Amino acid sequence: MAESLPVLSWAWEEHDDNRPGVAVAWAEMGPAAASAVRVLRREVAAVRRHNDTGGTRRMRYHCAGDELLLARARTALEACGARAPGAAVLGSRTRAC
Repeated sequence: MAESLPVLSWAWEEHDDNRPGVAVAWAEMGPAAASAVRVLRREVAAVRRHNDTGGTRRMRYHCAGDELLLARARTALEACGARAPGAAVLGSRTRAC
């Protein structure tokens, strides 16, 4: 599986719509995907979301997909043995879309 890391990293960076699926793949890889921890932490900590188009499309319709990505990114971080930024408080607050 480690041989797929470069392809998954490319898919993450180049195609925003692939991010939830890539996060699942990294979670399934577990510690072998440790090189993705930095990217996953950046995603979970980002205030401006990956699918924010800067007002060119209706962002509010993308909340469900964004929440799915965040959940999968947190799962991947846990599978890699890493903590998500703010992990202690994530369950007590929700992210506004």
